[in-house]
Amino acid sequence: MKNILTILVACGLALGCQTEADPYETAAYEDSVFGEISKADGLSSGATAALELPDSASCPIIDLSDPADETDPADETDPADETDPADETDPEDGTDPEDGTDPPDETDPEDGTDPADENEVEDPCAEALADSPWAAVYDLELELVAFDDDVPSPASYPRPQVSGFGMGGSEYWQKWSGGNGPLFGYGGGTEMGKRCMAAAALRFELLMADPPEFMVKLKEETNWGGSFFNWVDDYSNENSWGNASGARLWAWRTGLIKFISQTDTDGSCYLPTRSMMESLAQDCLQQAEDNSGEIQGCRS
Repeated sequence: MKNILTILVACGLALGCQTEADPYETAAYEDSVFGEISKADGLSSGATAALELPDSASCPIIDLSDPADETDPADETDPADETDPADETDPEDGTDPEDGTDPPDETDPEDGTDPADENEVEDPCAEALADSPWAAVYDLELELVAFDDDVPSPASYPRPQVSGFGMGGSEYWQKWSGGNGPLFGYGGGTEMGKRCMAAAALRFELLMADPPEFMVKLKEETNWGGSFFNWVDDYSNENSWGNASGARLWAWRTGLIKFISQTDTDGSCYLPTRSMMESLAQDCLQQAEDNSGEIQGCRS
């Protein structure tokens, strides 16, 4: 029995040995989060503006042509001009349908006068993202986002700006011997950790610009006020204890939901998705119903 206790104590002290208890559920951590964490670090322009990216994840197709130009009766390509029975069947008219001026030749989509060629539909959002290393973040159901090795992290934290929902502060947990955790503030992270932190800020802003229905309901019907914070588990060090495995969302307290991303050893980043947000909100709504509006503990 004594030997078993000795082994358990040794395991508890060894690096990487973890118990089932959540290592973040400590009084010291709680004091750090609510006492020291910056609630407004980073530029106030918003993530999309800071990264010079479109502010919508929907990338709507916008026809930049004026519809009036296509349907104006005075237009020489007005179908009425080409299909007037009187013009085609008048025996005294020199434009007999059997001659070389057959109207179909003028509107044949294969020739160079196809109206579609003159009024090409454009997608400004897709065009802006075409060469951007952040484009994959716009796929709100894509959890694992990869980056080329040479993609730098932003110099400053691109703090999200979303009406009704807020993400205050940034926090790293570095998963290797000598790594810091919690490490508050964007600038103290590794290059890959900062890049993932920036990607998470962008993903959050895009998600909440058009928030899931249940997330809006959660804010309106429970004691939660719409607050998140940006958390990154960083496994980018070659000596990390393990590998990244997935993003999470967790109502650590009723007043604060953890928006948890993970950076893998290759620099790829697991980000919360829209489906995860929907799942979290539904779980939290049930939690609130059973606990007088409190949502602590719900997760996705």
